[in-house]
Amino acid sequence: MWTDASIFCFAVFFLAINLGCKPGLNLIDIDEDADADPVIAQAPEDTISIIEPVASPSTGGFSFSFGGGGTGSGGGSVSLAPAPPLLAHDPARMVQDGAFLVFYYSGLEYISFNLQTREWDTGVGDCEEDWCILRGESRPEWITERLGNAIDGNPIEVGAAPGMDGPRTIYYSVTDWELDNGSACIGRATATGVFPNLEWVDDGAPVLCSTADSVNSQGDTYAIDPAIFEGFDDTLWMVYGSHYSGIYVIELDPETGHLRDDLEEDFTGTASNVLVASNPLDEDNGDPERIAQGLAGIEAAFVYPHDGYYYLFVNWGACCNGADSTYSIRVGRSEHPTGPFLDQDDIPLLASGGTPLIETNGSEVGPGHAGVTPYRGTFLFTYHYYDADNQGVGTLGHRELIFNDDGWPVLGTEPFLY
Repeated sequence: MWTDASIFCFAVFFLAINLGCKPGLNLIDIDEDADADPVIAQAPEDTISIIEPVASPSTGGFSFSFGGGGTGSGGGSVSLAPAPPLLAHDPARMVQDGAFLVFYYSGLEYISFNLQTREWDTGVGDCEEDWCILRGESRPEWITERLGNAIDGNPIEVGAAPGMDGPRTIYYSVTDWELDNGSACIGRATATGVFPNLEWVDDGAPVLCSTADSVNSQGDTYAIDPAIFEGFDDTLWMVYGSHYSGIYVIELDPETGHLRDDLEEDFTGTASNVLVASNPLDEDNGDPERIAQGLAGIEAAFVYPHDGYYYLFVNWGACCNGADSTYSIRVGRSEHPTGPFLDQDDIPLLASGGTPLIETNGSEVGPGHAGVTPYRGTFLFTYHYYDADNQGVGTLGHRELIFNDDGWPVLGTEPFLY
């Protein structure tokens, strides 16, 4: 029930937003010194995080829409200048590092937004620049030990989709993409310093690996596309995998970020990891019609815990073919981190289930690699798509995500990064 006092408070809040902000600026309560050096030497102490938990409707939470066409549960809308086109492929979920919002993609390439200067920046290059790490003298020795000399010295490359555990811990894939035989490893690195001047150090051992034999003979999955999530009971989990045998979840040690001591370091046919989703790509096990339509195959998983459920987002189809890519994003949910995950029609994701969330729409072709982050009192959903109006290059997509009355995610129709 809205009382006179609550109506008055909301009116004051709404007027403060409209009178105190200008187009192109973010609605963030931070210190904005107009004379400040645009290069942030250190994270300001008064920077307020905009990545915060969102209250569920049962606790009286109020969602406010900042997107041009998004509709949060508050029903309000403030129009701001959207982000410029941002090129990216295989983006990790957004993280906040001090005064910056950061999207890592294809490894340690990044897009950042400075909350104080409102400037966008990209760390993009040819891996001969200082920002490209884990190569040369910094190349972890275990890469050669586990995968041989075929790797070109740069494990952070296009296709090596990263997973983030907070702003300073990255999980990355390393494999020989030309060989593409199932042998791969997932590594972990942590950073020190002040963004963007970070020093990344690998842990010195992989989190886990797959081999050509384990994938092709033992039912293992391709050890790529890691994504990290926390359980409601403070446990830590990793979801990963690709077409070979599906998507797996495995528990990690919250202290080390690696497998728990009682689990195998490598896949050995034990029940260390749990298969949670499958959509066979091969004609022997898959549906030939679905394969022909580009609907078979599964990878790029992401799990977001919310309001008692774990939401599993997966890609169907194929990537990396520009405007001919067939990626789409599907979703299911479970009350447990290891499933069973069901879609909105109660079809298991283990049986090629998955409620469509976003598919090719106009020039946005093949959306994939979902990420969800609490953002400005609602949720930010990020992904990449291939821009048919720009030679099919990978581009960062961003929409508002809300959960409907039945608890299922629904996306807005307009860009949502402002």
